[in-house]
Order: sequence, then C-alpha cells, then structure tokens
Amino acid sequence: MIREKMSCDAASFFKADKSDVMKTVNTISAICAVIGLALLLAALAIGMVVTQMITRPIAALTAVINGISELTVAGHINAKTQLTADARQKRLWN
Repeated sequence: MIREKMSCDAASFFKADKSDVMKTVNTISAICAVIGLALLLAALAIGMVVTQMITRPIAALTAVINGISELTVAGHINAKTQLTADARQKRLWN
C-alpha cells in the first residue's frame, strides 16, 4: 500500500498544455527552416560564382580555338589576351 502511493510516473510531475509545447516546437521548426533556406541560397550563390570562375576561361579559350580554326583569330582575342601574347612574343625574340 505504501509502495503504491510512492510510485509516480513522469506524467504526474510534468504537466503542460499541448499548445504550449507545440508552440515552442513550431518556433524552433520555423527558425530551422529559415536558417536552412538561407544556407541553401548561400550555397547556390557560391556555386554560381565558382561555376563562372571555372567556365569563363574555358569559354574564352573556346572562342580563340574557334577563331584559329576559322582563321579569324584577331576578332576573338580581347585586349588583355593580345597584350599577353605580345609580351610573350617579345620574350621569345629578345
């Protein structure tokens, strides 16, 4: 008889309204969703920048190669590339 009175389950110690508990859970879920969305957008932005950094030189090289194949190299080389090529030419001949 004494044992029955002393045995208590956890539910009798912790009583809370379900809406109070779910309010906290919903708040944490919303914060996690916003943080996840922000991280996803940041990852996409970083991916786009890295992709541009990788593909820009490849596109320029492709344009030069296409120009060489069509024998119209001068039209596809920009000023920076031309200056670099001129500097190499001077080193080769000097």
